[in-house]
Amino acid sequence: MKKFYTVAFLALGVILSSSAQEDYDLKVLTFEGEKWSALIDNVQSGGPLLYGEGYGFYTEEDAYKWYDEGNTELSSTINNSWGSWCYWSGGVAVSNYYTSYEEGNNTTQLGIDYNKDGNHGYDNSSNFAVCFGYNDPSFGDSRPVFTFGDGNEHVIDHLYVNTTAYFLHSVILGDAFQSTTMSDNTKAYLLAEGYNSNGDIIDTLSIAVIEKGTIIRDWTKFDLSSLGKIATLKLDWKVSDDLIGQYGMTCPAYIAIDNVAVRMPKADGVATVAANDANATVVAIYDANGQQLTEMQSGLNIVKMSDGTVRKLFK
Repeated sequence: MKKFYTVAFLALGVILSSSAQEDYDLKVLTFEGEKWSALIDNVQSGGPLLYGEGYGFYTEEDAYKWYDEGNTELSSTINNSWGSWCYWSGGVAVSNYYTSYEEGNNTTQLGIDYNKDGNHGYDNSSNFAVCFGYNDPSFGDSRPVFTFGDGNEHVIDHLYVNTTAYFLHSVILGDAFQSTTMSDNTKAYLLAEGYNSNGDIIDTLSIAVIEKGTIIRDWTKFDLSSLGKIATLKLDWKVSDDLIGQYGMTCPAYIAIDNVAVRMPKADGVATVAANDANATVVAIYDANGQQLTEMQSGLNIVKMSDGTVRKLFK
């Protein structure tokens, strides 16, 4: 009788797990490959890809843009202000530049803080992207913008962020715009704002770039999944008073991002998942410490299935 109840519960657990299994594929924008490397300007400031002949581009068609078609479907175009599209008006630029923060300035605006040769994107990859801009009610909106090229709403699961050499130089050493250096009271938050297809804001999430005397100095995961399905993502900044001057933020509003993960519908939908689950059988059972069991025990059980999935089941 005991064995009957064990098998019956296990079967029920598999059914329940089937209904809760993820019905999406996680697609990741890594900015890697020839297509993306071709979008890296030949100089970090004032280059032809991001600035045209110096004053930007006079049509959106000619402006710097990218589209991750067939993968995450994310796309972005540099912003328009004063009649031209130019990176100084905000945007998302692909980069592989790096320099030490001591050398960080406006001429190294696309570099992250490393002083050794090598690959410095997330997980030692070559490329990443640098986002510039923020919303200043007095001086204009330059927030970098991401949309989906397929016209649908999707969940952005997460992305990774890192500070740039220019930003670090400003807050740690000071510069012509930032006369005071970072203190224990300095705060800087990167904001992620999600909008629906009607342009209504859904929610805003934040990650601490500077807080309580600490600062992001390496690739750090920023979970965006709680925004839910969105049509547009905008990045913004919220900083403490010591980083604000007469003309807005005194520290440069640059942040590096990489490995942007988006939840995309499975090709065959949930029906395929359910069919696979129905044919799956139990291969092994483990307790929470990884010890293999002969049958399910009271509490948490880790169950390995024949289709390669692993389930957490409670008895």
